[in-house]
Amino acid sequence: MYENLEQRKSLFTYIQSLLYEFKGVPEEMNYINVYSDFSILYYTLEQISNDSLFDDDNREEVKREVFKCISLIKRIYRDVVGEEYEY
Repeated sequence: MYENLEQRKSLFTYIQSLLYEFKGVPEEMNYINVYSDFSILYYTLEQISNDSLFDDDNREEVKREVFKCISLIKRIYRDVVGEEYEY
């Protein structure tokens, strides 16, 4: 989703929609560490979304941040559900 400018525009739209859905979620969080991880996830996705609008070759940086987001999601899942995420 990050190979050319058109795909980056789609990525921007997708992440913006996801961030819109995330609004209000932290208020429902009961765990401090989950809230902290969620905040990091939110702001990282926001930055990826912003970066997608530029024609810079920052694929390696974006790839690294996407993997960071995956790790955060797994950690949030573990803290909320009480078990490791398996896919």
